[in-house]
Amino acid sequence: MYDINFKDYIEKYQNINNEDWIVLYSRNEIRNYENDIFTFCAMIDKEKVYEDNYMNKFDWGFATNNFGKSGFGTMSWEDNEELFFYDGTSHDDFEYLIALRFFDKYEPSVEINPTLIWYGNLAKHKNGYANSITDEVIIKVSSNKIEIKREYLKDFLCAHGKICVIAFEHKRYFNTTDKLEEKYKIINDDNCYMQLSNHDASGIGTNYDEFSVLIGKVIITPYDNPRHNDYKAYTEEKEF
Repeated sequence: MYDINFKDYIEKYQNINNEDWIVLYSRNEIRNYENDIFTFCAMIDKEKVYEDNYMNKFDWGFATNNFGKSGFGTMSWEDNEELFFYDGTSHDDFEYLIALRFFDKYEPSVEINPTLIWYGNLAKHKNGYANSITDEVIIKVSSNKIEIKREYLKDFLCAHGKICVIAFEHKRYFNTTDKLEEKYKIINDDNCYMQLSNHDASGIGTNYDEFSVLIGKVIITPYDNPRHNDYKAYTEEKEF
């Protein structure tokens, strides 16, 4: 049985900058009410992540349909209306790392920002992407999960001057014989903001009485300096 208090995920997110692998995207391939997991992500400029009280509220600031489709829209103020084009790579202050794309007649696709692959000149390798020299797997890809090596992500973020926001909404359903330790709880520090709560499930067509929800976000911070070989070649002192 899964922990309805989400101690496993709370501990994971509080220590995410020490994890070997960072989950950029995950969802249940088949609906599992006892462990209904969804994870998504985006990038934001380093200086902007601490503006507007961003890390003191659970709002992500972006949605899964903000990326992956370009088009036109209008913006109105006073008596003026301006037509603008959006390229599908960004939304407000956020830029995509993962895009969920949906179609009328085709299966949805999950796509990775190519700049994440290009940074280390990664090669397509089996179910993911690998270092083209050492064959070390850097990005693991499956139908319902994308993971990346922490060191590579933090190096990439440093070069781009970005912070990665891992956003999540996890649900676990249970019957009232099980109890949450608290009906509502906020967990936050400099790197995360999470809300744990429980809700009535009797009216939504399941065999469960209640469900608990862990929703929020956590940030992956960059290195102070890039570790890219090109950067080191230009900045490290040469020995003669």
